[in-house]
Amino acid sequence: MTDDDVASTVPEPDMRAEFITEYACQCFRINSLKVGSDEFKDTLLKFVDRQEYNVMVLSLPAGTPQPQIHFGWPSLDKIKSHKSVFFFKRRPNTVVPKEDFKLYLRYGELSTSVLNQLAVTSQRMYMPMISNNSNHLRWPKVVSRDLIDHTHQLNNRIYVVTGLILDQTVLTQPLGIENLNHRNIQYNNLTDSDRTLIHRIESTVIGWSHQLYSVLCTDSSQPLLEDKEPTPYVEIKFWQRKALNLQLIHDQMSKPDMVEMGEVLKQHDSAYYPSLQSLYSQVESGIEEARDISVHLKPLKFKLDSMQQEDFTDMGPHLKACMHTLALIWVHSRHYRTPGRIIVVLQEMCNLILSMASTLFSPTSPHQLHIINFTSSTSHHQLHLINFTSTTSPSIAKVFFLSPISNWFGKLRKKKYKQNCSTELSAFH
Repeated sequence: MTDDDVASTVPEPDMRAEFITEYACQCFRINSLKVGSDEFKDTLLKFVDRQEYNVMVLSLPAGTPQPQIHFGWPSLDKIKSHKSVFFFKRRPNTVVPKEDFKLYLRYGELSTSVLNQLAVTSQRMYMPMISNNSNHLRWPKVVSRDLIDHTHQLNNRIYVVTGLILDQTVLTQPLGIENLNHRNIQYNNLTDSDRTLIHRIESTVIGWSHQLYSVLCTDSSQPLLEDKEPTPYVEIKFWQRKALNLQLIHDQMSKPDMVEMGEVLKQHDSAYYPSLQSLYSQVESGIEEARDISVHLKPLKFKLDSMQQEDFTDMGPHLKACMHTLALIWVHSRHYRTPGRIIVVLQEMCNLILSMASTLFSPTSPHQLHIINFTSSTSHHQLHLINFTSTTSPSIAKVFFLSPISNWFGKLRKKKYKQNCSTELSAFH
């Protein structure tokens, strides 16, 4: 048998299976040689050769060597944690031919986030289709405009909710601000489209005020008021996140389109222009406050890490170091120099110490110490820890009053802070 005869007996690869495999491997960023087995490709050919299969989804769970094949749309639980790609036939219940097979298929990627997938679909599919005037030539203008507005509001809500999940604030945008130029608007002779645009901008400013109010008014004391037990780590992380979130808001408000919005309101002499300027200034002040507090709280984190690494019975020097750090924060941080905020971090330190103490009695809960067997050596050790904990708790207040923080509190309170502390928060009670 010649080489030509051997070559003629080798079946030619099916380009449909080759294309599907190559596309999936590019999306999954894996080597196509590792998944190009004959059995895998034969399974793929069932989708294109059989009429009963109209949809096929390929997913790649973590740790699996090759994608899993699903005929039909799988349940969300099977694909929500990993990336997937889909293929479906343009014409249901048909066979995909080998020639020009791409014309008979639709394919794409499925995001692991349902909201991200919905946002992309709405922005790139629904919005262009509905905004195209040729798709609703026979519709009344009121219906057409109302449908476009509602679709845009849907897009804004999707992006806002997606941002909230990521702990970010995404500002809504009015419809029609793309390539906005305030110089093109004749303010002495406004057209209907100009009036509609200005109304949308003013409505957007109202929406921003509600969004930013909830961000600017958030405070680190909220978990304590909700009867939770946060530690100082929660305080540090709160101010870091708030600084990043406010900076993100500032970046959005500084975009050219957003700046043009302000110019339009200014030239129109809108009553909402002062409100927009006030939002800008409040965001800038909030960034300054959050950054100042976040920077000054960083040294406290290192002191807390050192205290947690040591044995509970040796925490005295570390506790004094934490109190001294708080005193320095009180002196140098202009925005953290208020009794209410210091009380919050002190109560959070008490929660941290109580948490450290409770771990000493594991696996026995502190609320179940009455069942200890007093004849065992382990019980004697636990009783020693109980005695140490009971004497340490009052000493926390003693360390506070003996440290410089107490004296500095008194001096600065006489000079600048004569107001009473909130009765809802108390560090030592």
